[in-house]
Amino acid sequence: MDRSYKLEILPPAQEELEEIARLHRTLVGPESARKITDNLYAWMETLMRFPLSGRPVEGGRVSVCAGGEIPYHLPPFGGYGGGLPYCP
Repeated sequence: MDRSYKLEILPPAQEELEEIARLHRTLVGPESARKITDNLYAWMETLMRFPLSGRPVEGGRVSVCAGGEIPYHLPPFGGYGGGLPYCP
């Protein structure tokens, strides 16, 4: 069964995504900004299908994307015994 979960990008996480894109645009150029942003959103799409793909850590899970570790947590309700994935 192909199941997809909801992903809520909280305002602080959205601000960080925008800052990452601005930084890459300034330092390396617009193509780099598009590439890193596309990679991050592709990772989030994968996370919606496989919310337990990150390794467990205290307070949530951590996954690797674009050469860095990204923390996220699963609220204690619904699916996979952990819930819907949220990016902090």
